[in-house]
Amino acid sequence: YMRLFLFILGVFTEEEFRKLQEGEAEYIKKLYDTYKNRIYNYLLFKLNNNEHDAYDILADTFEVVITTVVRLRNQNNLGGWLIAIARNLVRGHYKKLKKRQHILEYTKYKEPHYSPDILVELEKNYQYSLLMTAYEGLTPLYKKIFELRYFESKKIKEIAGVLNKTEDSVASTLKRMKKKLKATIDHY
Repeated sequence: YMRLFLFILGVFTEEEFRKLQEGEAEYIKKLYDTYKNRIYNYLLFKLNNNEHDAYDILADTFEVVITTVVRLRNQNNLGGWLIAIARNLVRGHYKKLKKRQHILEYTKYKEPHYSPDILVELEKNYQYSLLMTAYEGLTPLYKKIFELRYFESKKIKEIAGVLNKTEDSVASTLKRMKKKLKATIDHY
């Protein structure tokens, strides 16, 4: 009980307390060093031994202390004040978690809404992806014919000239290539 009593009373002289309120680093460090373990242990208890959250809220606690110690009238209950700040931050933490949980539950059951334009674009991207996957599986001759026909928009006659083949040969190869592409895409 004596340690708790000293914890709540404070450890600063009036002069030190005034310097703490003025934001002097030495006294802020003394405040931190004096109370950090006690506040941290309190936070661990309140946060079910979640060390990560305890450290985050410990840092938040001292951030609040540093920005508001100016308004504190006396140091008689400095430890109690620190606990109150930590307790309020823990409450806020649990409120955020609860709100986040409600949002997750809401979105879990709500169907996502996509505009028709986005759906069309997604479908096009998916089809293009399938086509490119199928293209990678083609033989070098099929790839060349595909590139000439669909990337360069050449007619069968022009493709035949580039490849030094007859138009009938190019047409039948093009037909086999399309069949192979379709079979690969249908497989997915």
